[in-house]
Amino acid sequence: MSTKLVGAIFFICFIASTNCFAESFTFLNLNEQIKLNKIAHSTYQVDAKNLNIRISNRLIIKSKHFLTSEEITHLAPQLSRQITLFKLSTQAYYLLEFETTDSALSALTLLQVHPQISLVQPDLLQLNLTSPKSLIKENVSKFKPENLTHFITLNDIKKMKENNQGENVKVAIIDDGIDTSIPELQRVEQIFNYDFNANNKDENLQFGHHGTQVASTIFSTLQKNMGIAPRAQLISIRQLDTWTSTTLLSFYMAQAAGADIINASWNSRILLEPIKDIVNYLAINGRDAKGIPVVFSAGNSGQKIEPNRLESSLKKAIIVGAINKNNQKLPLSNYGGSVDLYAPGWAVNVIKLKPNTLFGATSRAAAITSGYIALMLSENADLTLKQISNTLGAH
Repeated sequence: MSTKLVGAIFFICFIASTNCFAESFTFLNLNEQIKLNKIAHSTYQVDAKNLNIRISNRLIIKSKHFLTSEEITHLAPQLSRQITLFKLSTQAYYLLEFETTDSALSALTLLQVHPQISLVQPDLLQLNLTSPKSLIKENVSKFKPENLTHFITLNDIKKMKENNQGENVKVAIIDDGIDTSIPELQRVEQIFNYDFNANNKDENLQFGHHGTQVASTIFSTLQKNMGIAPRAQLISIRQLDTWTSTTLLSFYMAQAAGADIINASWNSRILLEPIKDIVNYLAINGRDAKGIPVVFSAGNSGQKIEPNRLESSLKKAIIVGAINKNNQKLPLSNYGGSVDLYAPGWAVNVIKLKPNTLFGATSRAAAITSGYIALMLSENADLTLKQISNTLGAH
């Protein structure tokens, strides 16, 4: 059957199936059917989970092979714009934008059975971002601190810094923005920044509270408040929302800017398959096939992480929990088989001009780990992700 004929059939089906913000619909995610139930104009709730999401006039598709612009145009009617989000080894993710949300939802149903498409999802904005206990089971009291075997301490970092300070290593931070005007970061070598909120390059990113603390932990050049790897190079990517498409583009930007390490001191409410695919791809193919360490915080619900539920369940990422000054797990730190190691997470003041602003928990632990990996790569740039993971696991 010709491509034009397939497009014509889809157009006829589309006209017949147009609806007005369906009361419910489903899509496939990690081999599980996710059902969304409408609760407001463009807001839906994930069935059986305390998670609200917002949809738009955009779909995200994964093709079974690379597609030309013309081929994408014939996939569905009323397509107004298309963007290549990320190319995997043989497949690719594309963003399809339609005139209306109704058009996107109608196309969703049709594309789910299209022979050239292996995955289609609505572009989702996750609204309530605190990790839900319904996704993570087992009370923290069942976790024994003495079971900790893999962790890094400030003494480990001090010893590593005797050899270098992160020179020639590029660390990308995907977060809510970084204020490089503060004294801790004024002398940092920032080689790239991108602000998705402004949708263009921005040399003066607005102050991002969390991202600035992450950056200060890694990059601070102040003698009395020195970061882990102050001479590493900063790639700053400002992402204020959780649209799936924006997250995919954030990782694309980090890779395109030459990141050796990507720090993500956060978790969303539900792990989506496109994010898992991107992280897995970077872990295998990034840094000229040596693998990019993507560092996620374990989360701060004090719960056990279940497989395929949060970013902190990703096996090919580096997942970091938090310990106290006695090298025991902080009660609020998530834990489980996906956690690769623990790092200092007690609260400290990382920005001297804001003495009442403390930074800690697994966000700080992940930032410390990213800085520590920068020291490792500065000493030996040829380390593979597997070698890095093995070294971290030896602590």
